[in-house]
Amino acid sequence: MNPRTFCEEVVWLNVAYFHHRWDDVRLAFNAVASVDALAAQMYLWCIETGKLSEAECPRDTHYRTSLAVRSHDFRIVRDVAKLQKHAALVDGKPLVKHSRQVRSLLHGFAIEDMEGHVNRSHIVVLTGDEDPPVLLEVVVAALTFLEEELDRIGVPITRHHAGWEHRRRDRHDPSPPPETDDWPD
Repeated sequence: MNPRTFCEEVVWLNVAYFHHRWDDVRLAFNAVASVDALAAQMYLWCIETGKLSEAECPRDTHYRTSLAVRSHDFRIVRDVAKLQKHAALVDGKPLVKHSRQVRSLLHGFAIEDMEGHVNRSHIVVLTGDEDPPVLLEVVVAALTFLEEELDRIGVPITRHHAGWEHRRRDRHDPSPPPETDDWPD
């Protein structure tokens, strides 16, 4: 599976589900994991196509670090994805060091969901900033950064992907994907 296919078939749907239920920790972690996994897919594509050599970038961890230097949002996504596996980060200089820093809190703005209910609870990341970033916003910004990177590194748009252009434009639209009405409750 090339990175664009992975993005369209896995990442966009996980992010859309999270967009639909922005206060659901499970959907938040699924979206984070899939955006982080997209970076791994991109790394593998770069190695296989010769865009990167293993000598200059021996592991996908190095590739993710180079992306995290360029995008603060991706750096948060990368750290939260690591937390899902390790619960606490002690090496390096992560922005998010412990799983308790990712939580659902009442936040300063409300969003009306698909059923018209107003919800002020959002998944936030306690990074030490005065106003903690809302994880949905971070995930969307990190995904947008990675999609721009897909274009920059030259991952081709195939005939299959060309049919998804409407989804690319509306990828964060919280309406159900055309192939299913099957939303998590």
